[in-house]
Formats: sequence, C-alpha cells, structure tokens
Amino acid sequence: MFNFVGSAISAYNQVGLFAGALICLGIGGLILGNSLYWRLHALRVTGTVVGVLAQGNAYFPVYRYIGPDGGSHDAKSNTGSNTASGKSTGSAVPILVSAHDPGEARESNNHLLGVIGFVVLVLGLWLGYVAATAFPVTPMTWIVGAGFMIYAGERLYRIIKSLQTRLSHEQWGQHYSTIDPTKVQPVETIAANAGLPSQRSKSAVTPKFLVRLLAILAIGLTAAGFYKVLTVYRLETLGMSAEGEIVRLVESSGTGNSGPSYYPVVKFTTADNKALEFRDEVGSNPPTHRIGDKVRVLYLATNPRESIIDRGLLMNWAIPAILLVTAAIAAWFAIKISRYRPALAVGR
Repeated sequence: MFNFVGSAISAYNQVGLFAGALICLGIGGLILGNSLYWRLHALRVTGTVVGVLAQGNAYFPVYRYIGPDGGSHDAKSNTGSNTASGKSTGSAVPILVSAHDPGEARESNNHLLGVIGFVVLVLGLWLGYVAATAFPVTPMTWIVGAGFMIYAGERLYRIIKSLQTRLSHEQWGQHYSTIDPTKVQPVETIAANAGLPSQRSKSAVTPKFLVRLLAILAIGLTAAGFYKVLTVYRLETLGMSAEGEIVRLVESSGTGNSGPSYYPVVKFTTADNKALEFRDEVGSNPPTHRIGDKVRVLYLATNPRESIIDRGLLMNWAIPAILLVTAAIAAWFAIKISRYRPALAVGR
C-alpha cells in the first residue's frame, strides 16, 4: 500500500513538473521565438522619429523610413512606454519593420523581450530536466513528451508557413499608412505638458546592469558547465562501472513551501573490494529511490569517491549541456545589449 501511494504521488509530482515545464517552454519559446523571428525576417532600416501616438498611459513612437520600393512609409512601434526615452523627434533609430505589415515596427536595439523569453525558456528546461531525472520514467513521461513534440511541431509549422507570406516590393509600394497623422504629436510637447519622465529615467544604467548581470551569469554557468563536462568525461572514458545499492536517504531542507528533498546515498564495492558510499547530486520529493534499490555506479579508480549514479549516456550529459547552452545564450544577449546606444535626452 505504501509503495502504491508513493508511486502515485511521484507520478503526480512528475506530471505537475512536466506541465510547468511545458507552460514555461511554450511562453518562453513564443516570446523568444517571436523576437528571433523579427530579427531574422524583418526589414532592417533606419527610421526617423516623427512623433508618438498616445494609447492610454503609454506612448508609441512613429517612425518614417524608406521602404524597399523607394517610397517613404510611416510605421508605429509595437512597444511603448510612459517615458520620453528613445522618442526624441527627429532622432534616427535603427528599426525592424514587419515583413507582413509595413506599418508595424520595433526598435532593433531593444532586447528586453528576448531576455524575458530566454529566462522563462531556461526555467522550462530546468523544470523539464528535474521531471525527467528526479523521477522514474513511466508511460506518462512518454505521453507528456509526445504531447510536447506535437505542440512544438505545430508551432514550427505555423512559423514556416508564415515565412511564405512576406510582402513583395510591389505590395510594399501599394501599402497605405493607417496611421492618423493628426494624432501624431512630438514627445517634447507631451513631456512639457504632462510632465513625462525624461530620458535620464531610462538611461544607459539599465542596459549596463543587464550586461553585467548576464555576463556574471554566463561566466558562472560556463565555469560550472566545464567542471561538469570534465567530471562526466572522466567518468565516461576512464571510469569503472559497479553495482550499487541505496542504503539510506539524506533529507535536505527546502526553501519556502517547497518542502525537503531526499538524496540517495549509494554503497558500492570497487574492483579492489573497497566498500564506499557517496551521496548522489540529484534529490527529489518524494524520493525516486527506496532503500534497497539497485543502481549502476560510475566511479574513478584513482578517486572512487568521485562517483555518480549512471543514468545513461544522454542523461549523464544533460546537466553540462544545459549549463553550457544557457551560458552561450546569456553571453550572446550580453554582447547584443552592450551595443545598445540610447538616444539623446530631451532638452539636453
């Protein structure tokens, strides 16, 4: 009875983690994918700020640019704010213009959405990794995995299909602006009348802070990733295999309401008949192993205490792979954001 209840709780928690992973992967992938899609598919031009459009408490810049047809077009940014930052009338701004709607654009130096999508996507990958490694693989694991593959395939199909609808130069020339010019106002006028926060409220402090944060994150993840790569490589190439047994579970207190995690302690015998124990680095609640379970162990003959539970080639390399890929993405964002150059302040 106890084993049945424990298995049911374990399956419930695993499905919950998979659901959270799918939600985060879906939202993060959608945001990051949309950001990458704009950067790969949109028209890159330099726009001149001709004013802003007010929508509620937010102000959206309106850019004038030369299209591929040689004509002048106006496009409204799809992102806005309640400050005058980046909206100085007459300033030249590198922009991305939608390949499907010449009247929609966004500033090419704004990476905030991409950073948000990246963070949410990494959270989803981490939840998925925990669900796949901290709990036993069951038929439900494959069902959830198949569901994710179907969802990801459907999203990919829609993206590929949308790539075929890019406007031609002739269609671009036939586009007529839907922006009402009477509603476009210089931001300086609005700032003077409404007391908007100035450019200095969104100065280069924010990009610099993000660059430093992402750089520290990238360095830390790279160091941790290479350490794990070296450890797994040595165990896979130079290590020896032995049968181990779970002799006890070590409880580690959790944070907040997450509850404690249980880490299996494995006992095994080396090739020279030395009995050793080690605590595995993956814990869970409820525990995925019970006392008395048999597991395979990888260890080094020169340092038998550097051991891991052998979960297979793919799963053994999952942690270092995730760490290094995340570090590379963080470094890429840090480099892109470091090139950001804010517009001059209003009235400066």
